[in-house]
Amino acid sequence: MKKRRPKIELSKKQIEKIKKEVCKDATARVMILAVASAADEFKLSEDQICNMAKRMGRYAEHLDEKRLKLKEMTDIIEKNTGLKLGGLR
Repeated sequence: MKKRRPKIELSKKQIEKIKKEVCKDATARVMILAVASAADEFKLSEDQICNMAKRMGRYAEHLDEKRLKLKEMTDIIEKNTGLKLGGLR
């Protein structure tokens, strides 16, 4: 019979810190994938790739402020591609 692991309790502050770290990591991974796929699809130069990455970084930093704009963009993407980006709803 397996022993039960001890219950771990986290404060709201600890949970928020973990959520921020996970979000930051996920955003970085998505940014890399998006830049890489766009660079491949549109045959971007190194300068264009860097500019795109910088712009995406700025957008990521202001995610909360731009939620409505991102929502509109996700609606357009879904309408034209069928791709559902549920996390930004």
